[in-house]
Amino acid sequence: AVTTMVESDYVVPKDVRAVHHLAYDILLPSCIIVGIAINAICGLLLFRPRIRALHITKYLHFMVFVDFLGLVACIPANITSGYCAYSSYAAAFYHSHFGWILVNFFRYSSLYILVWLTYDRALGIWAPKQFLRAKQPGVVKRRLGFSICFIILVDMMAFAIGQVKPVTSEQGETFYLSVPAYKLKMEDVQLSMEDMAPDNIGILASGKWFKCYKIFMTCVFQVAPGGILIGLSASLVIGILRKKVHRTSDGGGNGAFLNTIAVLTVNVLFILCSLPYALLTVGFKTESKCFGSAEAEQILFIFNLLQICWSIVNILVFIFLNKECKKEIKSILISIKLKCLCRTPRNDLKHIVPHIVVDNEMCIKRSASEEELRRKGSKCVSWALSNESFAENMEHSECTLEDDFRGRAMTIS
Repeated sequence: AVTTMVESDYVVPKDVRAVHHLAYDILLPSCIIVGIAINAICGLLLFRPRIRALHITKYLHFMVFVDFLGLVACIPANITSGYCAYSSYAAAFYHSHFGWILVNFFRYSSLYILVWLTYDRALGIWAPKQFLRAKQPGVVKRRLGFSICFIILVDMMAFAIGQVKPVTSEQGETFYLSVPAYKLKMEDVQLSMEDMAPDNIGILASGKWFKCYKIFMTCVFQVAPGGILIGLSASLVIGILRKKVHRTSDGGGNGAFLNTIAVLTVNVLFILCSLPYALLTVGFKTESKCFGSAEAEQILFIFNLLQICWSIVNILVFIFLNKECKKEIKSILISIKLKCLCRTPRNDLKHIVPHIVVDNEMCIKRSASEEELRRKGSKCVSWALSNESFAENMEHSECTLEDDFRGRAMTIS
């Protein structure tokens, strides 16, 4: 194993050890694997031609990519988080300098994308002309690029300031304690600065700058985005109540309304899942993970689990409340159904799919139009006429009207 726990009840209390086992060995890995699979499937869906051209998809592409990387980063962070002392310096170094700090970096990126999405929705309701300019691909790229560069610059100190402390167990073995930036105290930073430069004086040696830095990070990554989202969400609710949503120019009233509801839903989920976690970590930020109480560990685990669930649910909400995404999902399901029917003997179709009529006299050719069928008095209509995406699916299907699909039609009741 890469890491090893110090077998001492003083270092790792038994109740804390039990919480670590349940959280980091069972529940979190299961959620992470499910989240990676869901984000991968959603990413493939968003790159389908019908959805790729939508304005909202430009943000969703980046959001699903960031959430996917964040969940992947949860794997090594989760592996190293279940331990309090490490036999490997490399594992302790990763946990102190990267670990959940890297995961939070991707979460902050996803949050900033959500802020831009909500801002565009508010523009679409209250300032349609400015919204038309904001829809330009170059504007979206500049926004995302600026946000990522800003997050990297602010978060860079958190990556660099983590500490690894060597300790000796009762048996004389040497282990390493990992102290990430969010667990550091001002006194630790002060001692570290004095060791590196004993002659330093002023704010650098006192460690007060670190306290200011933590407050600045809390405001930039938690308080400010949360406040902006609450304000923009209130403007969206007012726009819906005043029936201004249907005046947008991004694809019609129903599509604009569903997109607005999706943004509001994700914002509410963020407020429920992330803001309590932010307030909680402020209280437990200086308390050691291993020397604290089991109750504190349980609360931190619950809110950390909610954070992971938010990374999974946010993209699902956008997909299932978007009209074009639902059409694409229906198209994919029909394509899968057609491929299954193509491999089914014709005589078994009546028993498997009751509404399919197998009658060579009522066979409908691919080139026939609905008007021609009605003039002929046919009682059937092909799937191509009942579903707009049928022709597209048939182009990629292995079956044709000349072989397995011949004679299949849908009865019009």
